[in-house]
Amino acid sequence: MSRATPGTDKFKAKLKVLIDDVKHHAKEEEEGKMFRIVRQVIDADELESLDEELETAKYKRMRKAS
Repeated sequence: MSRATPGTDKFKAKLKVLIDDVKHHAKEEEEGKMFRIVRQVIDADELESLDEELETAKYKRMRKAS
């Protein structure tokens, strides 16, 4: 991927494509087989625990990046 300077039309176009791709990917996973299988294999309490771990990790990473 070539670089684009933030604020330019090229950057905005590349960002829009990236956002659309991520949204499409997430929707496929949520509606596809993977999430259904995970829900069958992992109970709600464990999913909640994994969610909390993920949120904590994201928070730590954001703090480290700033």
